[in-house]
Amino acid sequence: MIMLKNLNIFGSAEPSRPRRRSRFHVVNKSAITALLTQAHKHKLFFTVSFENHKGLYNTALLGVYAEQGFVAFDELTPSKGHKLFLEEKEARVTGRLEGVELRFSARLLEAGSKAGVAFYKVALPEELVYKQKREYFRVTLLGSPVSFQGRLGEDEGILLQGHLYDLSLGGAKVVLEQTAPLSAGDILSACTIRLPDGVDIPFSLRVCYAGADKSGGGTVLGGQFRDLQKSDENRIARFISDVQREKAKKS
Repeated sequence: MIMLKNLNIFGSAEPSRPRRRSRFHVVNKSAITALLTQAHKHKLFFTVSFENHKGLYNTALLGVYAEQGFVAFDELTPSKGHKLFLEEKEARVTGRLEGVELRFSARLLEAGSKAGVAFYKVALPEELVYKQKREYFRVTLLGSPVSFQGRLGEDEGILLQGHLYDLSLGGAKVVLEQTAPLSAGDILSACTIRLPDGVDIPFSLRVCYAGADKSGGGTVLGGQFRDLQKSDENRIARFISDVQREKAKKS
């Protein structure tokens, strides 16, 4: 398999266009980058097909170059796939990341070869389908501490403090330091999380589930973000991408 770490022959991709958002469609660039980075880390093999053509072809992800706007794929096999990709310029790409389907459209920007083996520069997808049970991609935060604070009840309410166990664009799993009388449907107000760079992100949180933390004596809850600003959603997406990138380096 070709390694492209030191290959600098590619230019930037065309600017992205806005796409619709639905339950399984991931359209945030940082989240897309995180998923593809994870696929690369797991040495995921992909199946490629072409519209109006029969047959399936295999390839592997060689690298994710989000800042340059592209990803790189290995030569398609059988060899007929290589010819079709050069002719059609567009393909459907499907893989299974930890048992979950990952699918997107691949737009060919450039094809090349190294040591007699073809590779492809493909535009970073503007959207991809990731049919996980949760609506958003989620990362665990062990080793990447993110503090949490919120209030339960009207007026000043009960101050709750703890840290995040995991995080997605849609919500988080929170480990509280104290026991708290929480039930599904409760709303925690005046919540903030502090990212490692010191930025505080404000929101309210709708509790989806809550229970005792058997390991620490506090409370564990899962919740959905409410009143989250778009700029803060983008900060969370970048943080999730950074966490995935660091995990990939350590693996």
